[in-house]
Amino acid sequence: MKFKIICVALIAVTLTACFGNKSDSVTPKSDPNPKPIQSTKPDYKKAALLNVEMGEKYLAMGQVARAKRKFMHALELMPRMPEAHSSVGFFYESVGDLEEAEQHHKQAIRYAEGSKGRFYNNYGTFLCRQKRFKEADVAFNKAIKDKLYIKTAEAYENAGQCALIQNDDAQAFKYFELAVKRDPQRSLASLELARIELQKGHYLLARDYLEKYRANADATAKSLWLAIQINKKLGNLNEVASAVMLLKGKFPNSVEYKQYEESLHG
Repeated sequence: MKFKIICVALIAVTLTACFGNKSDSVTPKSDPNPKPIQSTKPDYKKAALLNVEMGEKYLAMGQVARAKRKFMHALELMPRMPEAHSSVGFFYESVGDLEEAEQHHKQAIRYAEGSKGRFYNNYGTFLCRQKRFKEADVAFNKAIKDKLYIKTAEAYENAGQCALIQNDDAQAFKYFELAVKRDPQRSLASLELARIELQKGHYLLARDYLEKYRANADATAKSLWLAIQINKKLGNLNEVASAVMLLKGKFPNSVEYKQYEESLHG
């Protein structure tokens, strides 16, 4: 009996030992098509764009310090990112540092690969606000001539607004007309075209542009006052009454409503 017990125990030990030795001695087969190890590098561009977006939101909320931190962090992550430089340019303009603002707008243009139209357009709006009208017009036209820039209608509209600031209705009309041709939904351009056509005595054309505006934007004091004047010239008294009611109801303290009241006594 002892012999049997010893033999069983010995066999058990041998099996365990053999199993362990087999495991230790087996060499794993090499994979003929090893999978490449995926890179875990952080996406700096994505992170920088996120910081730019957050900075713009903070700036819109008036939280200047937070906005600056986000913008600066975006530039730390991607020092040559044009979107970051452009937004930083707007930031510095908002706090009155115009020299720094212009530098960043220029860097945005310099670092942009492919299409630079967006950044020329942004630079043009900056120059226009500084009343550097000729330089602004050059920037807008560079944006317009960029074949890869898909928002040329926006650049035309901005150029038109800049012309209006100079009281150049003729040049503004040309730019606004081109803006609407490229994008019929440019509501600001449509409204200004309606105003200019009214001044020229082209009442039907003025009404057409006003209708385009109405199709894409809500009524404002300016659009309602234009509707009153245009429809009065065309003899559409019901349209006049409707526009007067809306102007009085929604914008009783507006300059346009005061102009309407003055016109009654004129």
